Amino acid sequence: MRSVNFRIVVDIMLITALLLSMAYLLIGIDNHEWVGTAFFVLFFVHVYLNRKWFLSIFKGKYSAVRVFRTGLNLVIFILMLGLMVSGMIFATYTPNFIKTADSIYLAGQLHMLCAYWCFVLLSVHLGVNLNMLADAIIKKSVYRELFRFIGIIAAFWGVFAFMRQKILSYMFLQQHFVDFSGSSLIGFCIDYIAMMSFFALIGYSIMRVFSRVSVCKVNRQMKVKGGME
Repeated sequence: MRSVNFRIVVDIMLITALLLSMAYLLIGIDNHEWVGTAFFVLFFVHVYLNRKWFLSIFKGKYSAVRVFRTGLNLVIFILMLGLMVSGMIFATYTPNFIKTADSIYLAGQLHMLCAYWCFVLLSVHLGVNLNMLADAIIKKSVYRELFRFIGIIAAFWGVFAFMRQKILSYMFLQQHFVDFSGSSLIGFCIDYIAMMSFFALIGYSIMRVFSRVSVCKVNRQMKVKGGME
């Protein structure tokens, strides 16, 4: 039980650090560096807590859902490494001889690319792994309608915020600088929480599709087996 609670605390802190790090100009560059460092420490703690998953990558058969989850996790891991390396290049503690004009420019582009793809894919990852928790909540009739209502509101708000914040232009480097004009930290975080909820809902929905396909496949096999008997 303590292990589960610790995992939950780490994940909540990781999500909080992710949201704050995305608002780097609103919290200040120095604070962004500290938050970013905390984010990576928490990420590697998260990886350590889930080390059994990494050790089992080459074991067992791969179903469609396992291919999806493994691919998603590995892409996130690669993006996180890119985010960490690029962030270290223009960090205040990095020696000046490394900070050439070209290296800072390339690191900045890589940092933006990895940051926004990480945000989207980590949100999907959150939804994928909230599948069991969501199932437990939605089975309770008291919370069923509330859960659906919050999901719909978050989805619509998340889509609107995604467009208004021009996230696609950052993900594909169509814009090289993030526009924070007219943004407050609270408003920014609300928008990003909504977007995170939307992509988490996508991750959850994908897992539901896999689950239903698996059930249909089992039922079909049982019918075939029953017909043969």
